[in-house]
Amino acid sequence: MAIRKRYIYILIAVFITIVITAGYSIVKYTATIDYLLKKNNVDFVDILAVKKLDENYLAVFYEHEFPVNTSGLGVNLLKKTNDRWDMEVNAAKSIDSEMTIEFLHLENNRTIAYGYINDTAIERIEFIDIGKRANAEIIDTDWKDIWLYEVLGDDINIKMYDSDDNLLYQIPAGCMD
Repeated sequence: MAIRKRYIYILIAVFITIVITAGYSIVKYTATIDYLLKKNNVDFVDILAVKKLDENYLAVFYEHEFPVNTSGLGVNLLKKTNDRWDMEVNAAKSIDSEMTIEFLHLENNRTIAYGYINDTAIERIEFIDIGKRANAEIIDTDWKDIWLYEVLGDDINIKMYDSDDNLLYQIPAGCMD
């Protein structure tokens, strides 16, 4: 009888260990990039680019389908805290212009400007920011080109050029407030 009780206690201990381990695994999975993207209905085949912004931030750009059969650029901004990832931003913008401009606000007053290019003639995007000229990073994708730039000041001027360096579009400072 005592041996039988010992086996029951052992089985209970094994069952509790399995339940705790499974629960821990589920909690760990909910802190993964895979889980966060699936939770926000981002299919891996729609991912256009993944950009590491720094040690704590990751931007996942994807083609977003809107209900009225239009598509646009979606972005998930993920922040790493300790051993887990959290969703900071989940946004999408439909295709309605030659180029979009959106902003991601990070900690320490950092801002990342980003968007897509709908006009294939645009080859270079120049920012005039706190008196300095710098080009946005352009990421070539199978869908549309995506661009990124870390904004330094409050008053930026944006110019878009073609491959011959002809000015195509300009957004003067103060127009994005």
